[in-house]
Parts: sequence; C-alpha cells; structure tokens
Amino acid sequence: MSEKRIKVIGNCILLPDGKSRVFPSSIKEHIVYREMVFVLLECTSEDARKEHVFALNEYGDIIWQIGNVDYPGAISPCPFTNMNIAKQTGDLLLYNACGILLALVPETGKILENLFTK
Repeated sequence: MSEKRIKVIGNCILLPDGKSRVFPSSIKEHIVYREMVFVLLECTSEDARKEHVFALNEYGDIIWQIGNVDYPGAISPCPFTNMNIAKQTGDLLLYNACGILLALVPETGKILENLFTK
C-alpha cells in the first residue's frame, strides 16, 4: 500500500480500491507501514478520550485501537500528539502531551516500552 494512494478528508481516510473509514473526529496524521495504516485523531487536552490511535488494514478494517493508558503521576488526560516509526526497530512510536513515549508492536498494538521523555 502506497502513501500516495491514500487521501484524508477531515475525519475520513480513503484507501486504495475505494475503501474508506470514517472516524469520530478529524485525522491529525497517518502513517503507512507494513501494509497497515496508523491513524492519529485530533484530540484536545480537555478531551478525556485517549483511545485515538488506530491501525487499519488495506480494507479499512480496524486491526487494533490503542487502549486507555494510565500514566502514574501524569496530569490526565494525556492525548497523543504525534507518532512515527522507529528506524532501527520498526516499532510504532506514540508521543503524548505528558512527555510519555510508547513503543508498540505495529501488528498488534502491544506496548513494548513506556518511557518518560521530559
């Protein structure tokens, strides 16, 4: 699946072959990696919803959605602000507003590491 063949319009992602997925809020960013699309939705700091990261297959089906992650000592809520792929390991990296970095297995969403970065 090619990044160039994917379009985002507000809260809808259009995938190759006419497949699409509509989300409850606008899409902030997306990454194509290993035949999956990772989607980060817009989320304000006042928004209590933290489960705003998804992994989709090429048909637009949700493979996994990030669960509600609690961070001891962190001010809640801590929405995710950006994401990328670790070049050395291939892990999906999620960064949140409280200075936490999560490293996940892209295929399953399993959290491998939870690091405080600030």
